[in-house]
Amino acid sequence: MTLVILYLSTVVIFLGLDYLGLTYLIKPAFERDIGNWLLDEFRIAPALIFYAFFVAVVLWFVSWPAMVQDHSLLWVFGNALLIGAMG
Repeated sequence: MTLVILYLSTVVIFLGLDYLGLTYLIKPAFERDIGNWLLDEFRIAPALIFYAFFVAVVLWFVSWPAMVQDHSLLWVFGNALLIGAMG
């Protein structure tokens, strides 16, 4: 049950922060520079697949080991940094 709560809370926080970033930072820059390449409608299926997989990877490599295996804070930040660098 803890893993389900962790997953859902991570999804909510991640989607909220990503919405703010995409809406107020990325979208204006993209519309200004490559506006004619952007799609007219939002495709939900690829977004759902990406976010479900990305949050699962974050939980697998960062959150769950930090909670269960009692890793150091440096280890947790190191794994989070590696995941962020891949994106």
